[in-house]
Amino acid sequence: MASLFSLTKELGGCGDPRAFVDFIAENPVTRQKIQIKAMVDTGSVNCGIRGDAARSLGLVPYATSELTTAENKTIKPNYKVNLILPNYSVIPNLKATEFTIGENFNFILGMNFLRYCDISFSNTDDKSIFSIHIPLPK
Repeated sequence: MASLFSLTKELGGCGDPRAFVDFIAENPVTRQKIQIKAMVDTGSVNCGIRGDAARSLGLVPYATSELTTAENKTIKPNYKVNLILPNYSVIPNLKATEFTIGENFNFILGMNFLRYCDISFSNTDDKSIFSIHIPLPK
């Protein structure tokens, strides 16, 4: 199957088993770009962007959403952001809601992005492997 993007990597193990992917985020209006470290979160409806990353890109909120975490509910701004994949393909105008938690990542890949992907997590001989594959559009 032809793909727009594919990545397979070993996860951090018991210390940090979360899956991270490096991308470039781009302001769709000004084309300002920054490197981001995105955490894969299948429990998140939408993508998220940490507030400092949104400010670095000069993003302007277009709406707000209620953000629900394990601890509380808050109203946070929504932004549109382009994701530039490692092969330079662009996923345009993704909705990303601002978040403030997370020290070692500044973007969350939620289901509004992941619904276009094939994802797998596997474990063999105490090694966790994460794969993400984005098929070419038909």
